[in-house]
Amino acid sequence: SGTGADAADAARRALESVTSANALQALARWAALFGSLMVRMKNGYDNEVVLPGSTVREKNVGYPAWWLRQVGYAEWQEWVDERQHSALARFDSASVSAFPRTP
Repeated sequence: SGTGADAADAARRALESVTSANALQALARWAALFGSLMVRMKNGYDNEVVLPGSTVREKNVGYPAWWLRQVGYAEWQEWVDERQHSALARFDSASVSAFPRTP
């Protein structure tokens, strides 16, 4: 009975070892893929490294029209202008009250 239990325990440990090694390898590959995609496909460009340590070729691939519509890209400048105007107005009123003019 002890030999069967020992064999089952050994098989369990071997399976755990292989499974853990496989999971760690998969995780490392996903992390490498993420980093690669973040560097290569950032900001709507396909950034191709010609040789390590050399220049990078950029090709503007842009974003699909459906994505730009979905994220409200057309309204972006209006959104920025509103916030910028609001921030400037707050700054102007704060600076006036912080530094009163003396006659």
